[in-house]
Amino acid sequence: MLGLLALGTSGCINSGGDQLPDWMRPGVRAGSGRLEKKLFMNLSNIGSVTDIQRGELRSPGKIELGIAGKYGARFFDDYSKLDASVDFSVPESGGTSVASEIVRQSHSVGPLFFRHAFAYDSLLDSMGKETWRTTYRPNASTFGYVGPNGSPEFFFARDDGSMETRNVAGTVVWETRVGWADRCYLLDSNDAEWRLLVESGGTLVTLSLSGDILSKKKPESEVEKAFSDFSVLHWPPVCQADCLLVSGNDKFFLLTSDAQRVVTSLAPAIFAMNARGLAVRLYENEPPLLAVAGLLPYQVQWVGVKAVHGELYVFDAHGKLVYYEVLPEPVKALGVLPATDSKTETLLVGGENKVWQYTAAQGKSTQSPKPLN
Repeated sequence: MLGLLALGTSGCINSGGDQLPDWMRPGVRAGSGRLEKKLFMNLSNIGSVTDIQRGELRSPGKIELGIAGKYGARFFDDYSKLDASVDFSVPESGGTSVASEIVRQSHSVGPLFFRHAFAYDSLLDSMGKETWRTTYRPNASTFGYVGPNGSPEFFFARDDGSMETRNVAGTVVWETRVGWADRCYLLDSNDAEWRLLVESGGTLVTLSLSGDILSKKKPESEVEKAFSDFSVLHWPPVCQADCLLVSGNDKFFLLTSDAQRVVTSLAPAIFAMNARGLAVRLYENEPPLLAVAGLLPYQVQWVGVKAVHGELYVFDAHGKLVYYEVLPEPVKALGVLPATDSKTETLLVGGENKVWQYTAAQGKSTQSPKPLN
């Protein structure tokens, strides 16, 4: 990828010993005083936080905050009171659990968990026990509530160049050959049904949810070299429909969902791997801001990656950088909590065995998160 190549060949790699270059050092780099950061929650033995969700996660009509990580998940009731705890079973040799996402199942006893491991992906039940797994290591995967009656379906990019879809029981629904894929995401738009977006060799392949290939398009030339690393976000009013977020060398690009036009670019931005974005309303009577989180690796030639930190960017609706921070640990999950009057929100950022909260600084907004129920 374009940004990773720049890291590997920049003059920063010659820093002596274990000393990290300045751009890798944790701290607030821009917007100091604009946001207030506090520890929201300590989460023992959960590992890296990989998913933060709020909603009817375990039973209909009950709103909870769910936080999943490498080794387990925690569910919190009103005022952040622990309501349930799930520890994941340790994967067998040949695959180490690296990430888990919460799958809502209103008709089951409890939630399910979609786990991304080193050598396979799998589905876990409400007790953290594995129910089924792939027999291969997916290049990319995603899931959504797009099956019959809104049930979850799971999409996998196989190393033989095909896409595979499974239902909640693990049964293969369909297979389609698309070519080697590094990313896949589900896309919902106002003018079309759900679609599956797949990046294959720098080409955006769009599929229907029955496995039919609808289009194959090269992305806008300005971002073509960095297109293998993209994600999907919704950020009104900048992106009235879903946009594709792409990280370049020194900026982020928001593309239309067909990757044919740059909606806007956001700068400055040091290259962030696996960047993902989330709209959050930190200020009352103002458009939502865009929080972007990603991984910041330090790579040395002939040695490999020496360190991976996290990045957090916050941009306003005009594309201006409001806040930028380097965190001493990877950042893989973002979430929001509404304020008591529902006019503002709190940004949640997942770390290692913890979640941080970010609010507008005093004088900008003083609303606190409202009870979860």
